[in-house]
Amino acid sequence: MAGCVLIAASGLAQSPPILPAPELVPVDAGRAGNVAPDAYGTTATTVVKISATTFRSQCSSDNLEAFWDTGITYRSTGNVNCMLHAPVQLPAGALVSQVGFDGYDVDATLNISWGIYWVSTSSADTKGNIAWYYSSQTGGPFNADATLGSPHTVDPGKYYFAVVQLPKLGQDLRIKGMRVVYKLQVSPAPAVATFPNDVPTSHPFFRFVEALAAAGITGGCGAGSYSPDQPVTRGQIAVFLSAALGLHWPN
Repeated sequence: MAGCVLIAASGLAQSPPILPAPELVPVDAGRAGNVAPDAYGTTATTVVKISATTFRSQCSSDNLEAFWDTGITYRSTGNVNCMLHAPVQLPAGALVSQVGFDGYDVDATLNISWGIYWVSTSSADTKGNIAWYYSSQTGGPFNADATLGSPHTVDPGKYYFAVVQLPKLGQDLRIKGMRVVYKLQVSPAPAVATFPNDVPTSHPFFRFVEALAAAGITGGCGAGSYSPDQPVTRGQIAVFLSAALGLHWPN
């Protein structure tokens, strides 16, 4: 079982390949596969998997090799101070709660560092990380899951990357893949009501009705009304579900 240590999240104002100065905090690590499969809803977790073969080095002189039958990747030649990175597609507003790593380590002293990094979409080009970890493993293949101390809400103004450092050339340190675990959330309530006549900002269902309207699932009943207490027909339910799930028939 791999041990993991959390490197506390902190904003970065430095250029790669320098790693952020870590503050080491102990964290419980679980086994891979302890999370639920992809699902709808705000309570079920969804897992985004990043294959090792999608990682690239920030240094053009680096060479990465992969085993054809497993996808496990290692650094054959290059600069061990350069970071390996792969894009992570996460839905805006999702709550990231856990990061996992699958790898291979038989080095007695060196550890694989890994985490999630972000870069802003703005011209300011700010950057930072959600969290950094390292796995103190020396027995070969391992799986490690670590829960973020503070769950991170995915910002649509940021690009997200899985980042790994293999501080040694050769096959002693290898990547098999990474995982990012998130839950969906209902959008925050806006300041102004879409249906002020019967779903004002003080209504107990205001946030949820506004989420339906913002997603294009409902347009209300017209004239600024939603009629929240009226019964719903089977036809109206069909509209709600089809719009919410994006249902369609192939041509």
